[in-house]
Amino acid sequence: NNVQMYVMTWGHRFSDNVHMQTEAYYMYGRNIPGFGPDGEPGVVASSPYPGKAGEYGVVNYLNFELNSSNMISFRNEFYNDQKGQRTGYATKYSSHTLGLTHWVSSDLEIRPEIRYEHSYDVNAYNAGKKNYQAIALVDAILHY
Repeated sequence: NNVQMYVMTWGHRFSDNVHMQTEAYYMYGRNIPGFGPDGEPGVVASSPYPGKAGEYGVVNYLNFELNSSNMISFRNEFYNDQKGQRTGYATKYSSHTLGLTHWVSSDLEIRPEIRYEHSYDVNAYNAGKKNYQAIALVDAILHY
């Protein structure tokens, strides 16, 4: 599908314990089946022809280092899946996340977080029944 992505990233350290990263991106693919002309309005991938589909977004991380083992992060993102090729729904999204990174050792980090997501133009969650979802999750990263 010849996926292309353009990215700009900016970071700033406000102090030894507070820093921020911001990223803006545009991604698209060409000759994607179902995304050409003559599709049914509002129905993702309904064209009999291949075409171009793109999406863009901006994401920001604001990080506070509490000590050498713990960091709190606030993550905010805006995303526009213009034709629904990435998510299945042609809509704009925002997400807001509060997370903690805890270094158990130099090889293992545990990251619990809570997150709220919202879709603006159509209901994109719970099989198209809701325009939002809340998530609580934990992941672990093992560095080797």
